[in-house]
Amino acid sequence: MGGVTDKVEGVFSAFEQTGLTGDQGVIVPRRNMENLVLRRPVREAVADGRFHIYAIDHIEEGWPILTGLEAGEMAEDETFPEGTVN
Repeated sequence: MGGVTDKVEGVFSAFEQTGLTGDQGVIVPRRNMENLVLRRPVREAVADGRFHIYAIDHIEEGWPILTGLEAGEMAEDETFPEGTVN
C-alpha cells in the first residue's frame, strides 16, 4: 500500500543503501507527479542528478528508459522495426 511518494522514497532508500550512482531512478505515471511530497534528501539527489524520477504517460515511454530501445510501432505487415523492443 501507500501512494506514489511512499513508492518513490522506498526505491530511493534501496538505492541509497547500495550507493547512488546517478544512473538509478524510478518511473511514475505523470498524472501522479502532482501528488509527490518528497523528503529533502530525495529532492536534493534529484536536483544533483544522483537520482531520477521519470514521468511517463504511456507504458511505451518506459521502454527507452529501461532498455535504451524504443518500443517500436507495428507496420502494416504486422512486423516491428529491428532494434526496437517489440
